[in-house]
Amino acid sequence: AALACGNNPYPGADDAAKVRYGALPEPPKTLDPAVSYSEIDHAVFSNVYETLLEYHYLKRPYELVPGIAEAVPEPRELAGGRVAYRFRLRPDLLFADDACFALSGHDGTRQVEASGVAFELMRVADPALASPVFEALANIEGFREFSDRLASLRESDPAFRERRIDEQYAAAGPIAGVRVQGPQDLEIVLAQPYPQILYWFAMPATAPVPWEAVARYDGREG
Repeated sequence: AALACGNNPYPGADDAAKVRYGALPEPPKTLDPAVSYSEIDHAVFSNVYETLLEYHYLKRPYELVPGIAEAVPEPRELAGGRVAYRFRLRPDLLFADDACFALSGHDGTRQVEASGVAFELMRVADPALASPVFEALANIEGFREFSDRLASLRESDPAFRERRIDEQYAAAGPIAGVRVQGPQDLEIVLAQPYPQILYWFAMPATAPVPWEAVARYDGREG
């Protein structure tokens, strides 16, 4: 009987597996990457959301490497001092299975596409979310203007606020500097040079999020 007692909280099946356990000092404040700016939240996000870019684990100084994008894009100068970055997403990516995808006629899951990144950038620009990374991403051309249009439509038409979130964004959008050019192709245009923008694409706030998940759950369970 004494041999059967112990205080190991982990399943015995993991004894022979390469599993690293960790503990959080407190629960995450949110699981929504658009509104989070917490180290604890990000400890969870790193296991849930995939970003366009990520950091090389071993190199110092820090170096960006491709995540779900096929390559780290190079800046391309445009007229008027604008700068463009073109991302191409890997074609072999699927969202985790969820009932929300029935909203778009899919059974369980669907492909991760550039439109998911564009949708998440609209969420960061959404004034109702008050995202803490708004100012950094406002370097994207037309970012503030989209936010203002969305706020104006909601203020002027109470019925507009009741429309599904993707429909609201479609009516107020697009963001001029967020150009979906194909299922896997996305171009980001900055109003002026801002090399730090690439580092924001290694953070969960810019990870692709399916509109179906936001439309179905919107902070609710079920």
